[in-house]
Amino acid sequence: MAGFEVTAEGAEPLDAVVPELEARIERDVLPYLEAFGTRDGIIERWSGKAIIEGAGRPRRIVLAIILFERGDLESARELLRQQAEETSVVAHKTYVRTLASQIGVPLEKEGE
Repeated sequence: MAGFEVTAEGAEPLDAVVPELEARIERDVLPYLEAFGTRDGIIERWSGKAIIEGAGRPRRIVLAIILFERGDLESARELLRQQAEETSVVAHKTYVRTLASQIGVPLEKEGE
């Protein structure tokens, strides 16, 4: 911005940090966006993994929603069932069960 200047004691000039920022974007950000830029990429990289570094939400929930939208209801149900069973947090278990019912893959089959 014209006329905008940030100063801080000991701060490097902006043109001194730009090359490092560009390098970090190329090294860290662009590969991440490429890997997770599509639903197929998400499924490919998250399926079968217990812990995903940098994944902000429970991966099973994200995968279940994608699979549900693609018509794979049983896989979506199984992922949500695993998520609900493996948590010790009652509120999260309730959330997952409610979500499953809302998207049309209830975790309890009729008669259970």
